[in-house]
Amino acid sequence: MKKIVLILFFLFLVTIANAQIFYTETFDGSVCIAGSGCDPSFVAWTTTNVGVNGINANKFYVSCQENGNAAGVCGGGCGADQSLHLGNVSTSAAAFLFCPSGDCGAAYDDSGPDEATNIRCESPIINCTGQSGITIDFNYIENGEGTNDDATLWYFDGAGWNNINALPKTSTCGGGQGLWTAFSGLLPASADNNPNVRIGFRWVNDGNGSASDPSFAVDDITLSTSIPTPIDLLSFTGNKLTNNANLLEWVTSSEINNDFFTIERSMDAQFFQVIGKVKGAGNSNSVLDYGFVDEYPHKGINYYRLKQTDFDGTYSYSDIIAIKNESNGVGVYYHENFLNLSASTENVSVQVVDLAGRVVYSNEQLQKNNIDLSFLSKGIYIYRIELPTTILSDKIVVR
Repeated sequence: MKKIVLILFFLFLVTIANAQIFYTETFDGSVCIAGSGCDPSFVAWTTTNVGVNGINANKFYVSCQENGNAAGVCGGGCGADQSLHLGNVSTSAAAFLFCPSGDCGAAYDDSGPDEATNIRCESPIINCTGQSGITIDFNYIENGEGTNDDATLWYFDGAGWNNINALPKTSTCGGGQGLWTAFSGLLPASADNNPNVRIGFRWVNDGNGSASDPSFAVDDITLSTSIPTPIDLLSFTGNKLTNNANLLEWVTSSEINNDFFTIERSMDAQFFQVIGKVKGAGNSNSVLDYGFVDEYPHKGINYYRLKQTDFDGTYSYSDIIAIKNESNGVGVYYHENFLNLSASTENVSVQVVDLAGRVVYSNEQLQKNNIDLSFLSKGIYIYRIELPTTILSDKIVVR
């Protein structure tokens, strides 16, 4: 006869650290009137000529003429989200055909040598002191004639500029529109703790008379670092024991400032009650095993989760696991001053006592499913529910 029956098992590994964003650029700090051709200096960015530029070279603009759409959305005109983008000037050879005023979004002119362009748009100085393992994320669209007309990502380390990514061309949606695409990559290690970092986007087109819109646009730039997770939770499992108690076990591979675990239980996977607490290891790089026995689980499905709390009071939750115990058709949980029964209340009597054994509530023939206990003072109480075939009892905490 098997002594332990495994009802549900969940295994997960928490290895992805949260991201802490310390720099953001949305190009929306000030509103640029549509069609006014706002220069990047409008938002404290600068433009530098880094090669041959014709007299009608394309230029960078900040406006909603190329709306800063979310990743996976096709490009479009003014909405309510400005972007940085590369467009023609009003004097370019083909301006009269598609954009007489200049700045019609990510649409460029490559009619001839006068429209040849080689410029880089550069961010203000970004102080990365105290930051390491820095990730840059942004949304962008880019097309152009192969490598002849192309955008690249650049990085300034305080001493010089370096090309760190030849941005892949993004998909097109037809009609000269591009598909906004998410980009994510690591900055060089020299950015770590560096107070003089800048990022830039360089656009080159050769003026050979062949162009393919869209040109380039970028929005929603962030720099972030990872936040180490307080624990690496290798597993959290639940077993039903022969005495109908539930054994909960979990394993950590590392812990950082881990004060304690709180074990919480629910009947519906929404409203949880604390049923136990287990001390954490503080700091550890070893595999550690933990366990807790719920001696009085509810009948039916019991849902459990772990709440991990740091010494500074910050906390996080595990995934939820579930164990099915023998069911009598009644579920009970306490939430927001109400003791709730999840099944018929026919032939049910309820009693609630305090820790001194005094009866604070009694009903021999309950006629409703929700018992209002808002009159109780803060403290711990025990409920006792008598059914025709069984008795349910557990504690409730009034906060």
